[in-house]
Amino acid sequence: MTVRRLLKVTRVTKVTRDKKRNEMVQGILHQEITDQQNRRKKRLNWFGHVSQMGSERLPAKVMHCHVTGKRNQGRQPKKWIDNVKDEMETKNIHIQEAMTTVWDRDKWKRQVAASSSL
Repeated sequence: MTVRRLLKVTRVTKVTRDKKRNEMVQGILHQEITDQQNRRKKRLNWFGHVSQMGSERLPAKVMHCHVTGKRNQGRQPKKWIDNVKDEMETKNIHIQEAMTTVWDRDKWKRQVAASSSL
């Protein structure tokens, strides 16, 4: 549930015009985590979850697969794993190191929590 729905605050409606900025809404709840940080945390949590799966499971197969063939010209869309690798680079963690860290759940949770409070 979003913060706005919790507080019943809208951006703009026909009846009332609250026009409250996200920062103001987060300030009301004393919430320091932004949406971007929340997405980062969820992405890293999912990476840890999939990394712990057996290699026969479909999400693990998809994460480690490589598709061959031609792609369209132009800039290619960023893949999910590319976003994860960028997050790892900002924390100075190599992907192989992260793959071993996820097996220690407490240590991985601390790293994910530290990355969301940047």
